[in-house]
Formats: sequence, structure tokens, C-alpha cells
Amino acid sequence: LMARFLVHVLVEVVAHLAVGVGHAARAGSGNRVEVPDDVIELEQELAIALDGVDIAMCVLDQDDRTLIWNRAFLRMFPEHADWIHVGEHYRDNLRRFYQVRLTGDELDSIDRYIEEGVARNRAQQRPFNFEHRGEYLQASSLPLPGVGRVRVWRQGPTPRLSDVKLSPLA
Repeated sequence: LMARFLVHVLVEVVAHLAVGVGHAARAGSGNRVEVPDDVIELEQELAIALDGVDIAMCVLDQDDRTLIWNRAFLRMFPEHADWIHVGEHYRDNLRRFYQVRLTGDELDSIDRYIEEGVARNRAQQRPFNFEHRGEYLQASSLPLPGVGRVRVWRQGPTPRLSDVKLSPLA
């Protein structure tokens, strides 16, 4: 409930700040991302607030490049700790994520999984649950008008039996 409230506040305030500011854009051909200072300051304050309730956050611009993340994000996804940076494309983030999850033949399909993940991020409308590094997480993603998207995660409860696919009986 707290996570939903904080994400709602984030979306509303950023939408308000973005009016008349224009779109987030990369400067030149490099990875430098330019976003109005008041939006970045707000995102930083919210990242700290979300850390306080152990909710991970990562904001992406309209070109799927990383703008900001919080410490809870790095705790839940330690594979990003030394690599994530402002301007990094979400594909690079997903490549690290899948490299720690996939094994054997699944690794042969990593590029497909990455492209599907980018497409899901752009279209996601509802929260979902998944398991990562032995923990169950709940994830949500919402558009931030004039900026891009915010993704948030929190540790979730163990799935109910009705949420788990059962193996066919032998």
C-alpha cells in the first residue's frame, strides 16, 4: 500500500513538473542524459524515501536509458552494483539480470529475452511477481509523462498455491 502511494505521488509530481519542460533527451551522441534539475532533485528525494521502506526504484528516460536508481535497487539486484550508470540502456541492465538467471540452453536465447523485456517495460500496465536470487519480488512500472518510466520492486510474499504452475501428475 505504501509503495502504491509513493509511486502515485512520484507520477503526479513529476507530471506536474514536466508541464512545459519538454521531453528528457540525450545530449549529442553520447550517453549523457539531460533532464530538468527540479525533476532530478525530486527523483533523488523519492529514491531516498523509497529506500526507507525497502522499495527499489529505477527511472528510465523515453529512450530506455537509466536516469536514477536507489540503494534498495542495488540490494535487490547486486549484479548491477559496479556497472549501472546514468545513460545506460535498459538492454545492458537486462543482460546482467538474465546472465545471473539463465543456464545452459536458455543462454542461447538471451538476446530474445532482452528484447522481450524492453518491450514489456514499455507496455507494462499491471504489477507482476517473480523470483530472483531466491527471493520473491513484486514489480511495477508506470509512465512518467515528459520523462520516461519508473520501475519499482519490493520483496513480495511467497506465492499462493494458485499462483504456482503445477507439474502434471505422472
